[in-house]
Amino acid sequence: MEIIILSLDKGGALIIQRNNGSDGNNIMAIIVWSLDVRITLGPFHLYTPSRSSRSMGEPLHAEAEGAADAQARVDAAIKAARAGIPVIILDHRELEGDFVIPAQHATPQVINFMLQHGRGVLCAAMMPERAQEIGIRPPAELGSTECPFSDSIDLKEGTTTGVSADDRSKTIRAVAESRIARPDLRVPGHVRTLVARPGLLKERQGHTESSIALCKAAGCYPAAAIIEILNPDGTMMREQDLEKFAKELNLPLVRVDELMAYVS
Repeated sequence: MEIIILSLDKGGALIIQRNNGSDGNNIMAIIVWSLDVRITLGPFHLYTPSRSSRSMGEPLHAEAEGAADAQARVDAAIKAARAGIPVIILDHRELEGDFVIPAQHATPQVINFMLQHGRGVLCAAMMPERAQEIGIRPPAELGSTECPFSDSIDLKEGTTTGVSADDRSKTIRAVAESRIARPDLRVPGHVRTLVARPGLLKERQGHTESSIALCKAAGCYPAAAIIEILNPDGTMMREQDLEKFAKELNLPLVRVDELMAYVS
């Protein structure tokens, strides 16, 4: 006999699970509510309608369709980030995309979703001053020039091996907590860090800087969880496929050059 279990996690997300009595509880979907938007993270339909201006079945990204409506796409991305909903940022040069979410909203469920559907390297992006506070070396010291990779980290308290979605979510959220300092972290760990340029998009037009710019525009702490999006066959997902993917998931997609124009 199957039993459907409804429960709320600490962040207020409604978790829908199926228990068939044999292999434990299987998460069917996760519904995250905010004052403004709703999203379901799981194998079912994802949608982010606004209660104030849209019917409950209309996707948030619908208002941003059309290449000419860049401002609407930026607004949709900001609104989603503020609510803790993943955003796809498309690099207009490489035509590659990353899932991005503010570090403070990196719940285990969202991180698991990003790992399952992104398949890339999960990283925590931050400003140089925050990197210095927690003892992260400047990328230049590690020979990183093109991509601003730095040390990998784990949060010590409340984690086990550091590799689970729960552990990695705690590590990423710790980056956005001012009380966390270098002694609270293990190096190396299971979350790669990325250190943005001080001038963000005015200095470098990459996913790292875009993710921080989006966080700041959303009024969130300037740190983000980001992960590259790959195809199921392991190749990089490119522009047209990313646009199709965003529509399938009903998640906002915004381009780096659009963020440069409106939030930098």
